[in-house]
Amino acid sequence: MFARFVRPLAALFVFATLASAPAAAQRLADRIDAALDQPGLTDGFWGVLVVDATTGQTLYSRNANRRFVPASNTKLYSGATVIDALGPDARFSTRLYASAPIGADGTLIGDVIFRGGGDPSLGSQPDEDVAVDKFAVLRDWAERLRAHGLARVTGNVIGDDDVFDDQALGAGWTWDDEIFYYSAQISGLNFGDNCLDIAIAPTAPGQAGRLTVPDAAEGFATFDNQTVTGPSGSGIREGYVRLPGTNRFVLTSRVAANARDRECVSVQNPTLYAAHALRWALQNAGIRVDGQAVDHDDVSDVPVDYAGQTLLLEHTSEPLRMLLRDMEKFSLNHYAEIFLKHVGRQPNGPAPTDDEPLGSTARGLEVMQQGLLRRAGINTERFGLVDGSGLSRMDAVTPSQTVALLRYMHAHPDVAVREAFRDALPVGGVDGTLKNRLANLRGRVHAKTGTLTGASALSGYLTTATGRTLVFSLMANQYSAYASQARRAQDSVLTLLYRQ
Repeated sequence: MFARFVRPLAALFVFATLASAPAAAQRLADRIDAALDQPGLTDGFWGVLVVDATTGQTLYSRNANRRFVPASNTKLYSGATVIDALGPDARFSTRLYASAPIGADGTLIGDVIFRGGGDPSLGSQPDEDVAVDKFAVLRDWAERLRAHGLARVTGNVIGDDDVFDDQALGAGWTWDDEIFYYSAQISGLNFGDNCLDIAIAPTAPGQAGRLTVPDAAEGFATFDNQTVTGPSGSGIREGYVRLPGTNRFVLTSRVAANARDRECVSVQNPTLYAAHALRWALQNAGIRVDGQAVDHDDVSDVPVDYAGQTLLLEHTSEPLRMLLRDMEKFSLNHYAEIFLKHVGRQPNGPAPTDDEPLGSTARGLEVMQQGLLRRAGINTERFGLVDGSGLSRMDAVTPSQTVALLRYMHAHPDVAVREAFRDALPVGGVDGTLKNRLANLRGRVHAKTGTLTGASALSGYLTTATGRTLVFSLMANQYSAYASQARRAQDSVLTLLYRQ
């Protein structure tokens, strides 16, 4: 009798639970809709997809198969591809050669050749809030050479960037961004983030500011100081121009009497700058250099035959997993572009063409699509990246493609690759570009941000209150509100999802 009574109750409970599931899903969808449909955002477009990382169950979807400008969410693709292709322990070497033996009297009758190996981190400052000595490696090299007897170089200091092609900027990059560090030129020989650190200190109101530039910039760059000091409390109005094709900078910033302006302005021809900085370091260490700093491409079309050169010194980068952390957490564009060109150097994949030579962005994208993206089940016919960083507005991907990539990397067959990829992402309320966001979900969100004017994206992983891992992609385009409002909407959505 008792068993007959319990069974109907149990069936009724199961039915009620199943019936309530669609209602709960609809309530969640309604709340997410309300978070996204804020004034100033409804004149744009949202693309959203949220799925369970394990089961693939969709929790929310809006325009998931429409193409959006992803901004720096592009780095999810370039980062996943490079760590998949090269492995977490890959390192990049930069070498210094002499074109002839050093004589007994310490004279090198010939050139010093600075050979780039596509290391984006030489002299780099990934976190602008953590000061580093960008010239430490070059000074160390110069001091070691001096200690081993090198006293004079009769020839030039030659920079060799031929590990990559010569495309220095990404397709569709905005011309008026080019002066800034985030649009620095790309090279096979990189130094100091391919930009110059400058500072403008106030003097007396109405007078020009006091300009400070690196000593190594002397003879390489010129600065027209048209800055002005404003009254205390008037803030900073930045003004920087680099005349096209030159390293002549015109500075028109207005700096309050109680402020100080700092910027890292990008250089024309990073290869030449690296060679110039090395020449400066050698001379500063007491090594006489009779020749000049030159870019090998400017003096010869024939690649350097390194079998005939003498290796002097070598600098090796940190493992790729560490460089990937810097790239993702601080959204370093030139790291992403360089990583994509490294992918393009890999011998596996489709045969290179004249339009897609080894070490090119185009080749890197082709290897990405034919390799990782196919394995992730992504339809590459509708895939539209043109660079590795997301600085281009020609980039176009869908939230569903991004979620598919993230799901694949979450279950990548190589555990080391899987962990390196996830560990590289900014953590909400903890570090990187999410340090000051999602404090209420501290440590629960691992995701990549992305921002251009009128474009905001956030894609990654969320661990819910019940321990469930969700994969999400939130992309907004063409809205008229401030980017901060789009970010608040994204954060609100993640807070709603956390409670599921």
